[in-house]
Amino acid sequence: MLAYLGKEEKSMRTPPSARSSLITLAPFPLDKTLALVGMPATGKTTVGKQLAHFFKVEFVDSDTEVEKSAGGNSVSVIYDQWGEEAFRDAEYQVIKRLFREKPIHVLATGEGAFAQEETRKFLQENAITIFINTNLDIVCERIQRKLQSRPQLAQGDILENIKKTWQQRSPFYRLADIEIKSDDTSYEDTLTKIITALSKFLYLS
Repeated sequence: MLAYLGKEEKSMRTPPSARSSLITLAPFPLDKTLALVGMPATGKTTVGKQLAHFFKVEFVDSDTEVEKSAGGNSVSVIYDQWGEEAFRDAEYQVIKRLFREKPIHVLATGEGAFAQEETRKFLQENAITIFINTNLDIVCERIQRKLQSRPQLAQGDILENIKKTWQQRSPFYRLADIEIKSDDTSYEDTLTKIITALSKFLYLS
């Protein structure tokens, strides 16, 4: 794994160095889809859309695609009615279909996708995988604002559930090609870190 931890930023505004880095690095070609993995509420969707715009490719969210395949039912409804095992199988099938049907794109995966062996192996073989690693306190704060869309974390003590989920899944997240530390920084700064690390990864590959 190529880890890019970057410099800690106290401001949530995009620093001038980040904006200039985007200009300096743009553009370079991608030969694989970019798959973002990690805990919920780490900015995979927000940063993923910015990343897709930067590379002029399509952005896809696997949770949204699973919901479409389930007749528009939300992730929380799917969990309640199908259970996690059936949901993960549907997620795997949807991700495989996306790679068949779409050209190179940016994919934001659900928080448990990369912990599933079949899905993880498929992504490792067919994509550049990027782990967005965010402090658990920040993740908890964000999740508290969106509990209904995170049914597997909404029961009991939120922070304890997040810590448990982290302990279970972080070893798998760390198998990604690239790790990006994203704590008290703007999404634009996270984007810059990803592009910087990605250029290095492609150069070293």
